[in-house]
Amino acid sequence: MKKQILYCSFVISILLCLTACTGPYASLTTQSAGTDSAVATGQAATSLSGHETEIHMTVDGKCRTHIPDPATAGQNVTISLRDPEKDPAFDSEHCKKCMERYYDGEYCKKHTAYCWQNYFTDLSFAGFPDPVHIFAFSTGSLLQKDAKKKDCLALLVNDPADQNTDDLSSAIQEGRNYLVILDYAGGRCSKTSTDFFSHHSPYFIDDMVAFTDLTGDGTNELVIQHNYNKSISLEVHRYEEKTHTTRMIFSNPDGTSEEETCFSGHLTDDYRAVIAYKKIGFQKTVSLLDAGYKKSQLEVTSNDPDPVEDDYQFVRLWKNGRLQKEGKDPETVFLYTLDDVSFDKNKKKQPRLRLMHGVYVGHRAECIGNLYAYFQYNPKKDLLELSGAKFMIKQENK
Repeated sequence: MKKQILYCSFVISILLCLTACTGPYASLTTQSAGTDSAVATGQAATSLSGHETEIHMTVDGKCRTHIPDPATAGQNVTISLRDPEKDPAFDSEHCKKCMERYYDGEYCKKHTAYCWQNYFTDLSFAGFPDPVHIFAFSTGSLLQKDAKKKDCLALLVNDPADQNTDDLSSAIQEGRNYLVILDYAGGRCSKTSTDFFSHHSPYFIDDMVAFTDLTGDGTNELVIQHNYNKSISLEVHRYEEKTHTTRMIFSNPDGTSEEETCFSGHLTDDYRAVIAYKKIGFQKTVSLLDAGYKKSQLEVTSNDPDPVEDDYQFVRLWKNGRLQKEGKDPETVFLYTLDDVSFDKNKKKQPRLRLMHGVYVGHRAECIGNLYAYFQYNPKKDLLELSGAKFMIKQENK
């Protein structure tokens, strides 16, 4: 196991080194790996001066990364990004030799130098004195009400903790992550610190940044999501036109307490679970028998205080249908990981954010169904707030 962990860490470090194929900054398109090695696109958007801004973007494995300063880019903006997945510098034989050295606690200086040179980008115009590592991007518009126009580039970047080390993985892990918005129509840029974990990946993370309207005013917000360790981290940012900064209007909580999530749940007699969002008056009683369990799987089998060691040991919480002491812990029914993020509209055609969590009993392996929580924009608080919920029972548990 230890060797596997070391191997994974090594591979990440090597890839980070080889992810540096472009002086200024990494990938910016949503091209799939199967498309042509270089893709250029142009989209026009009206600038604040009344002129049209056209963004041309090229992404391949050999070009040098170039991201211009919005203040001096002009109307025709050319952006070049080097795609590490298409970088010919990835040499599998050389990587094997590096791996042997990595197990001995050494780092390949050749790969490290290559990474610093090619995959760390100069964004000094955005307030970064040292080169940064870009790990996600998207293009769109934050001020235009035409969703097809794209005059902004949104980046997630990592400012490494140490610019003079061979251990790139640690440098990125210990660095700070930022959301950077380059508004080419307005000639401005902004950066916002974020707690998002870059995952130390040298490759661009697909679909991590999206432009979508969640306030209902016709302009887009930025939605950032990342699936890490089987759970999705999520933030929604609204762009402030007057100050040219972003304001976070939603973030899924780090903790699991009712105060943080608004969710509560408990078990009752007759093999039932009660799940609730008290804040909005939502409550639903669910029979575990309807969720696919049998009484024999939920009943305590003896007076032994230790649970029976079988597949159902964590849900054996009833005796003759009566809930036992072990099942009265308020944390017995809980939300687990955030499994899905989507967008829809209510009956009034107002946009909503929809999150899906699994509801579990006793242990994270015992799911009884999925809880959908809906969040809608409250202009008075300038936040996305919980506005509705729906529970769908799991028909087959075993």
